[in-house]
Amino acid sequence: MARIDIPDGDGEERQRMWQLRPQLGEAIERYNWIVQETTILSVREHEAARIRIAHLGGCLSCSGARSTNMEEFGIDESFYEDVDDPARRGRYSNREALAIEFAERFFAGKGAFDDLFWHQMRLAFSSRRSWT
Repeated sequence: MARIDIPDGDGEERQRMWQLRPQLGEAIERYNWIVQETTILSVREHEAARIRIAHLGGCLSCSGARSTNMEEFGIDESFYEDVDDPARRGRYSNREALAIEFAERFFAGKGAFDDLFWHQMRLAFSSRRSWT
């Protein structure tokens, strides 16, 4: 729930919020599009990290957002719910689980990143786009 006064009407809060400053809304939508279109992560990896950050931050709007065409990517509601449970990490690929762990460490702050974690990340990911 927004903590600012937003216009009444149909649609999600975030859509109505950007009515207050349409240029900022357009910039945010463009940024989101660029992230989605140029990422070197799979949709599942991106969604696993995104939803974990949303849950950690307590953002109800972000936590409720879902990827378009979820079924196409093998994503269902349990995919979003299980990111919070370390015992359920086995259902995710190694890279998806690392994306979730990255989100947790990111949320905890720079001190949460250690050499072992970065070694694991380098083994699983590349900075090159060629493997996507």
